[in-house]
Amino acid sequence: MPPVAVRHWYIALLVLLVATAWVFLFWVAPQPSMPGWLVDYTRFTYRLGQRLWSSVGYLWLWAGLSLVLGVMAPLGIAALLGRRPTQLGLAWPNVLGRRIIAVGYVLALPFLVIVGGQPAFQQYYRPYLQGDAWVILVQFELVLFAEQFFFQGFLLAFLLPGSAFPPEEPPPPQGGGRWLRLLRWVGLARATSGKRGLEQVLAWLGLDRPAALAILLQSIPFLLVHLGKAPVEFIASFPGGFLFGYIAYRARSFLPVLLLHTLTGGTLLLVVWRNLR
Repeated sequence: MPPVAVRHWYIALLVLLVATAWVFLFWVAPQPSMPGWLVDYTRFTYRLGQRLWSSVGYLWLWAGLSLVLGVMAPLGIAALLGRRPTQLGLAWPNVLGRRIIAVGYVLALPFLVIVGGQPAFQQYYRPYLQGDAWVILVQFELVLFAEQFFFQGFLLAFLLPGSAFPPEEPPPPQGGGRWLRLLRWVGLARATSGKRGLEQVLAWLGLDRPAALAILLQSIPFLLVHLGKAPVEFIASFPGGFLFGYIAYRARSFLPVLLLHTLTGGTLLLVVWRNLR
């Protein structure tokens, strides 16, 4: 492996460790199996925020801290390191990203209807559905914006070679049968000539090995954020995090992930709400 590549993965490992510690500082819910010092660590920022914003309520506090820790602080760090917001995925998505939003939502809809009918899901989200619906939606959207930017924007960018999203990829070749054109329309079936095995699979998906590993690594702290949630949601968060990272990478923007997560999350809450009536 070339020295530059070795140096990159040392940096990526350091970024992952720092990001995981950062996530535990606020986003990870304390669990009964955690040692006492880790529980204290996970609630440190929240307790500090309570003293500062004790009158705003839990969800507004959660949204505010999410924006500070997930957006403002990362943007400040990136600026100090000479990175522009567009290099972190804070940019208008390409055509592929906009297509993925529509296709992804249609594919997820049956799964959302099934999961929204699960008792564990309904019990977990019941408290969140007892207040003003529009206020709650705004609060959750602020939290989602912070989470998606941090994981599928800032963190993914710093795990990629060059610590930034790459330039736009060239357009796919024209021609082929109907199914091949459809696959290319959603970003698949990319050129694989001269590649074999895993490299061939990744190339077909529009990835290379460093990008795939970066997407995989950002899925780990994304999984930790879902500790304590409904078992189905926790289990699905790792492949979901990988899928979100893949979409952001191919779209060169985290915004399709945010919109897709908003649509799927809003639909899921609607299904839960209807089942609880």
